[in-house]
Amino acid sequence: MFKKPTCLSFGYVLVVMAGMLPLATSAGTDRPEPNRDPCYLFTGDAEYFEFDLRLHLRDDKIVPFRVPIDYIEDNKMYPNGGELTAKSFQVGMEAFEPVSRFEAHNRNKSGIWDWMPFIVKSLLPLEEITLIYAHNASGERRESIDDYQLLAADFGLFQLDHPVRVRSNETYIVKSLDGQISDVVRCSQEGQVPYPSCFHTFEYQDITVAFTYRRTETPNWRDMRLKLERFLSCAISN
Repeated sequence: MFKKPTCLSFGYVLVVMAGMLPLATSAGTDRPEPNRDPCYLFTGDAEYFEFDLRLHLRDDKIVPFRVPIDYIEDNKMYPNGGELTAKSFQVGMEAFEPVSRFEAHNRNKSGIWDWMPFIVKSLLPLEEITLIYAHNASGERRESIDDYQLLAADFGLFQLDHPVRVRSNETYIVKSLDGQISDVVRCSQEGQVPYPSCFHTFEYQDITVAFTYRRTETPNWRDMRLKLERFLSCAISN
């Protein structure tokens, strides 16, 4: 069975956005068609917001982004073409439409959790993030992932067998075919918070990508990740 993971400040921001919201229902306003291409707004006549993402933990590598301005709610706060060290977005889980703070508030009031926040920035390697999560939850410091027993969980995840003493979080990883960590997932323990959520981190072209979703959405993590990768492929190559 899938079991129910702070010094990583941007993680705190996304978890606060997701952690205290009501459970999803089928009620709500009209939604775009599901399973639409996440790049559907990247058209020739779209208005774009451009910025350079500086990856300070990757030798100050610069990654140029070009994103339809519909996704940049706070575009007036930053000069077009400027440099950022992190950028957050909010999108619908199925149709990947931009979701404003106002729209997110209205959906939450209606008990609809069909959107997700995500952020791009530079962060520590995934193994180091995993060890930090395990330490924060257990209070124990270990030197390597090999110092933990990995328990097979649902949905292709492996749970680190660490005690939960300090924080009510559990830590999961996904392994690639070559045995390396490809994803780190920190989830609230069920029964410890009103609406358990998961904070999911992976890397895309040296960029750390982190997104938050309800624990009930865990079976769909692969689909959400693929959509994020597709969106980023357009945002970076456009």
